[in-house]
Amino acid sequence: MTSKAPSNNDLQRAAGEGMVDERLGNANTQPGLSPVLRTDLSIETAVKDVLRVAPIDSDGIIVSVSGGEVTLKGDVRTAEMKDLSLQIAQRVSGVTSVVNQLQLAQELLGAQGIVRWK
Repeated sequence: MTSKAPSNNDLQRAAGEGMVDERLGNANTQPGLSPVLRTDLSIETAVKDVLRVAPIDSDGIIVSVSGGEVTLKGDVRTAEMKDLSLQIAQRVSGVTSVVNQLQLAQELLGAQGIVRWK
């Protein structure tokens, strides 16, 4: 299975046309405006907002931020969802790095011979 990196258009469709730049914090870097420094809380909120509208099931994703470093924990259904979650978090304004600790739900339960989805 190959995974394709989402394009800007993919992310715009995920967030609704014209909302990606705003939700990813790019609206604060318009010509003539100085960039806004973001707090960890505002970064966390922005990441959660964009994940919520992305074409992934983000209910199992826990987002935490410390000093601009985003940590993604929890489980997702596919490798594509894991990759997309990482790419979305990396694009949010103010994020300095992303630690991707997401696991595939199948990996978590497969060892027990049980496959189920949340």
